Amino acid sequence: NGLVPDLTFYLNIAPHEGINRRAQGSQSGQEWNRLDAMDMSFHERVYKGYRDLVLAEPARFAEIQAAADIHTIQMNIRHTLVEWLRLPF
Repeated sequence: NGLVPDLTFYLNIAPHEGINRRAQGSQSGQEWNRLDAMDMSFHERVYKGYRDLVLAEPARFAEIQAAADIHTIQMNIRHTLVEWLRLPF
């Protein structure tokens, strides 16, 4: 019915880096699923699709560089949300 989120976090990471992280996670007990196992061309198409969405509606997306460590990613998400909500930091 035309509903869209006010803000969407886009965690931007190159497909090969994302798959490498998933592979490392699976070695420490995280689940490896059928989508993780798809060939790299699939992951590149998905990545391009999300990039196209971000480019089409940049005001709706908050892009976070997800190649950083988890603490930096979390800090960037929190900082973006605080700014978006116009809260004192």
